[in-house]
Amino acid sequence: MTAFDAQKIISPAEAHTKIKVMQALFKAYYLVELLTLFNQLLAIAAIVFAPNVLVKILASLVLLAGAGVFYFALRIRIDQALFASWDTLDIPALDAALKDLNPHHQAGKTLSSRLAGGYQLFQRGVIFLIVQFGLLIVLAWFFVPKNLN
Repeated sequence: MTAFDAQKIISPAEAHTKIKVMQALFKAYYLVELLTLFNQLLAIAAIVFAPNVLVKILASLVLLAGAGVFYFALRIRIDQALFASWDTLDIPALDAALKDLNPHHQAGKTLSSRLAGGYQLFQRGVIFLIVQFGLLIVLAWFFVPKNLN
């Protein structure tokens, strides 16, 4: 049994390829973060300049959704760093360190399940971005600047 996969033995070349694909996906998440940052700035402006409470509440929800995106960004950065040095990692030691950080961590995961977990982080972050855009659209619908009334 190798550190790459306990249930299905995969070659080091296949593992390397899968890791590189996941790293490319993680790099694409930078765009999600930039869009979220822009949305956050719009929400802050709405909170500061909005004349009514409904807009301020919607802007706060936009900020909350953005916090979710940034949470997944943090988790993706951790996975990105771990996958970048995967070939040199001592997997049992990694599991022990992760167990120290999070008592609910399940040790002994396969590379495939770790990659699937990274992909889920990416998907959830994108979902939070979509929710944030939806909230911004609703916010724009209710936002009427003072000088247009």
